[in-house]
Amino acid sequence: MLDNLWLATSLYAYPSLGFYIKLYNKRLMAFKNISIETFADYDTDSLIDKLEGLRNKTENLSVLKNTVETALSLLDTEKREVIELFYFKNLTGMQIIEKLKIPYNTYRYRKRAGLANLSLYFFMLGMTNERFLAYFDDEQLLVRVCESMIEKNLIHSSAEKEYQEKTVAAIDYRRKYEAGQT
Repeated sequence: MLDNLWLATSLYAYPSLGFYIKLYNKRLMAFKNISIETFADYDTDSLIDKLEGLRNKTENLSVLKNTVETALSLLDTEKREVIELFYFKNLTGMQIIEKLKIPYNTYRYRKRAGLANLSLYFFMLGMTNERFLAYFDDEQLLVRVCESMIEKNLIHSSAEKEYQEKTVAAIDYRRKYEAGQT
């Protein structure tokens, strides 16, 4: 099965995959428009290696993108909605709770169960840790996704901490109120 880290990485990367696929396709097309004189400056082996590398990156990212799309389509609507809001729309848990008008525990269940199901679906689609790392060989994209994950986790952890503090304060207030009533 796919590790949670790689699963989260693929979900954070998903919105950018289309951009990088188009970028590599444009680079491949640019080689078709280069004059013969320009090709003379290249060593044949390095040119072939560069073209094969671009084609491989495009194919790998396309496979990864299709795997994420297929796995998401297998999720039930409620879990998919929470996953998409969290990973693709960059909403915090509190924002998702307010938007969907669901309790915190329901949000947590849908997110965790959705991620567990996605991990299983990725495995069923043949995406193991080794294959993921082979497909996700774009260093620039990986760095961008990791930065996004760090930034989002900092934002989400502070929002979740604020929610937990408010919840504890509300419970304390309720206990004091009930103690004063009896």
